[in-house]
Amino acid sequence: MTTPLNNKKGTTLVELMVCLVLLALFGVAAVTLAKPSAEAYISVQQLTRAQNLADALTETIRGELANADGTLAIVDAATDYSTRNTVFAKDQRLTQGTALRFTATSNYVEVLDAGYVPRLYSSKSQTDNKKKDVYIPPAQSGASDSAVYPELQGYLHMRFYEFNTDGTVKYERTSEGGSDKLDCAYAYTTAYPNGDYMGLVISKLKFYARGWEKDAATGKVHLTSLTLQLTVADPATNTDIYTQTAVIPLPGSPEFN
Repeated sequence: MTTPLNNKKGTTLVELMVCLVLLALFGVAAVTLAKPSAEAYISVQQLTRAQNLADALTETIRGELANADGTLAIVDAATDYSTRNTVFAKDQRLTQGTALRFTATSNYVEVLDAGYVPRLYSSKSQTDNKKKDVYIPPAQSGASDSAVYPELQGYLHMRFYEFNTDGTVKYERTSEGGSDKLDCAYAYTTAYPNGDYMGLVISKLKFYARGWEKDAATGKVHLTSLTLQLTVADPATNTDIYTQTAVIPLPGSPEFN
């Protein structure tokens, strides 16, 4: 004899609605918790990249200055075309600035900064006076040039200049026909390709005179160390991410110019 199953129970509409509501609440809670965690992870990753970049750039600057054994001047980097020659200011003896101009050998002058650089013609083409380009800013370059010349403002770069016969820095030369002055340089290079900055830039680069000594015989002041302050930023959000301060020794004790 069989007994009918009169007590079968299913899921009512009310129970189903309660389950869906609870599931939605759990989903919202999960998303709410996951978003800050993801943002925190991205922030930590970006900070790590900024720290690594600052470390690498600091070591590059340290290596460049290890060879400075002639003169060294702390100057201001250019911010636009009108201030392009501020790095060549003489007899200022600034104790802080955003660029360095120094001599590593008797043959050339090096300028190190992350500021604006104008179009530069070659200072080597004096015999034929042709307008041979050393650097063209991306804003001025054509489609074929944009892949050749990187943006320099916001990226560490070094420019090299020859001396004129009177001992001054050769950063200008006469154009064809002798009617105009052209900004010129011997060569330039960058610390790293712009792609290695991983979407970051240098927003601030400052140098401060730190250690010095005076030559008793000549009365000249020689720098023995600098303080470097370098800030890495995200250009997409215009936000500073990391600032590093380091002491840079000057083993060549260049004359403070």
